[in-house]
Amino acid sequence: MGFNFNGVKEYQWADVTFLVGGVAITKVSAFEYGIDTEKSHLHLAGDDPASIQSGNRTPSGFFEITGRALDAMNKAAIVAGGRDINDLEWDAAFTYKPKGTDPVVSDVCLGIQTSSYKKSMSQNDKSMKVRLPFLFMKLAST
Repeated sequence: MGFNFNGVKEYQWADVTFLVGGVAITKVSAFEYGIDTEKSHLHLAGDDPASIQSGNRTPSGFFEITGRALDAMNKAAIVAGGRDINDLEWDAAFTYKPKGTDPVVSDVCLGIQTSSYKKSMSQNDKSMKVRLPFLFMKLAST
């Protein structure tokens, strides 16, 4: 297996668009998503492992939004019959479009559900930022 990283430009924050339900969300200041795969050594005869075994895959992540964005999402959850954002399920697309001729890359987190949120601020903060950890069902990439 070979990887060619030569001549590849890295993404910058300005290259990313965050979409929920096809609508661009601009009040995101950070995000992270990915998949953890359980792995462990299989020990048989001797002290060295015979192989590495794979188990369950667990997709998860977080995004950081402003307090006003959280208020809007909680209001949408109430309109949809829930109590707050933790009662909603949605898909989110992260689209990376570097400047120039490099192709657009999109990752879609399917079946997102948040698990918690906390509002907080400290003296001299210029805005409220809320971290929303989430689980999701599948990562689709293009």
